[in-house]
Amino acid sequence: MRIAVATDSLDGVAARIVGELRERGHEVVTHGAWFAGTASTDPADVANVEHLET
Repeated sequence: MRIAVATDSLDGVAARIVGELRERGHEVVTHGAWFAGTASTDPADVANVEHLET
């Protein structure tokens, strides 16, 4: 089964979910800045990352 996963947040469990889905044999299509390797410039995301780094 093909499943799409999208996230722009650097926290959470997105990477683990993708790994679990792939282990179970699913084709995973990723979307969003986090998966593209670029950081979000949304002020809420920036504040969240700064909070995690302190």
